[in-house]
Amino acid sequence: MEKLEDIVGKEVFESLPEEVKTKYGEKELIINDGTYIPKAKFDSLNETKKDLENQLKETNEKVQELSKVNPDKMQQKIDEWQKKYEEDTKALNDKYNKREYEIKLKDYIKDEKFSSKSSQNSYYEKLLDKNLEFTEDGTLKGYDDFKKEYQEYDPKAFFVEKQEGIKVDTGVNHNDRGEPGKQELKLNPMFRKF
Repeated sequence: MEKLEDIVGKEVFESLPEEVKTKYGEKELIINDGTYIPKAKFDSLNETKKDLENQLKETNEKVQELSKVNPDKMQQKIDEWQKKYEEDTKALNDKYNKREYEIKLKDYIKDEKFSSKSSQNSYYEKLLDKNLEFTEDGTLKGYDDFKKEYQEYDPKAFFVEKQEGIKVDTGVNHNDRGEPGKQELKLNPMFRKF
């Protein structure tokens, strides 16, 4: 760095106005010989350099992390997750198919006349255990044979309508206890006269 007087020479320096001599006379000046960079450009380049250094540092850290990962272990983890996904999907599909089968089965036997709800439930459970297949036309393959076997196993499970036989009038009236005699007329207490 040089002073203004050294740069322009003593004669030129003396010819300069007093303000310029006072302001720049004793200061050291930077001469632009092609190596001078303005402060704004320097600051911008310096910030860019810092950003690039930070990116390089982050990249190096990531490379070091990845170099620690064993590719065989990573593939093993991928295979484990794939297997778990397939097992879970299969289990979910099986559960869905079982529920759908149960609903179709209940719908299939809904018109059967059972003697009680417990008979119906028992019949349904045994039928479910048989795991009979539905055919294309919606019938249950082997159902008639199952029903026949079940009726032999539990004849009271199904409601059987009483068949009317021949009525013979014996001329005797029976009361509500089934004994011959006169039936008593029972009045509701609300209709009694006081």
